[in-house]
Amino acid sequence: MGDQNAPYADFLPKALGILRRIDQRASAPAPPHRANVHDLSEMIAAAFSVIEATHAHLKRVRREATPVMVAGAECLDLRRDFVGYWLKKTETKLIEQRAVLAAAENAYWQRAETVRRQGGTDPFAVSPQDVEAVGPIRADIALRTKDLADVLEKEPTALFCPMDTFPVALVKEIRESASFERLVSTLMRRDGFQIARSQGHSGDNGADTLATWPIGQKFMVQAKHTRINKAVVPEAVRAAPASFVLHEVDVVVVVTNGKYSRSTRENARKLNVHLVDGPDLQRWLEHGESLVRILTDNQSAGPLGSGATRR
Repeated sequence: MGDQNAPYADFLPKALGILRRIDQRASAPAPPHRANVHDLSEMIAAAFSVIEATHAHLKRVRREATPVMVAGAECLDLRRDFVGYWLKKTETKLIEQRAVLAAAENAYWQRAETVRRQGGTDPFAVSPQDVEAVGPIRADIALRTKDLADVLEKEPTALFCPMDTFPVALVKEIRESASFERLVSTLMRRDGFQIARSQGHSGDNGADTLATWPIGQKFMVQAKHTRINKAVVPEAVRAAPASFVLHEVDVVVVVTNGKYSRSTRENARKLNVHLVDGPDLQRWLEHGESLVRILTDNQSAGPLGSGATRR
């Protein structure tokens, strides 16, 4: 396909452009047999170039993944495996079609040689059998390349997402709350926090992440993951203030990829607990904004560090 080291933003349009052109070419009326065979061979070669380059790009994404990407690898790998399945499926079918095309070509030239030796008048004449042998290949190439292009177009985050951010749309595919907790602590480390605890455990009193901001403020974060856009239970916020004393922290934060009810938000404001919901998470994950910037903008629980610290 050419430059496999092209920037991530450039690779997908190039790959899709080649696949779409193959689809259009294969969907057009077939030219005369000899030209059709040449046409099919070129299209198969072009499709293979895209498949090989995409495989290489997948390996590059995995190799160059930053800690944020690694923390979210569980759901990204699901998407990459899905893309890999389609690459393999398309590749296998193209190999079959290439073999059919080669066999048809071999039969054509063997027959032509036989006719020539027997003194036939037109050894290179095309028979109906020749046309019939390669006829289905054209339609199949159009189908396979269109399907693969559709998959790549729908899965750009699995292949080409920015290396310092993580697509929030994939967070709902995380299967375990522990993976979400690790993702949150990794984002905090990216922001410059010193992490003392990166994952919750039994009896952690709501402290999934314990971290210190460079200016000295101590943060406690409770991560609440949901696979659907539902509200966090109020108990999660009501229990959080105890962390001010239990963990001797200055700031308590509850993070979710879901949402909070109006009453939960009001309760959090009274208890000096900061909330991060789905839209806030998108700013943090996809836009690369820092947690402190987001909390400062919200200030739903007052200025940072205004909680019931170390009473």
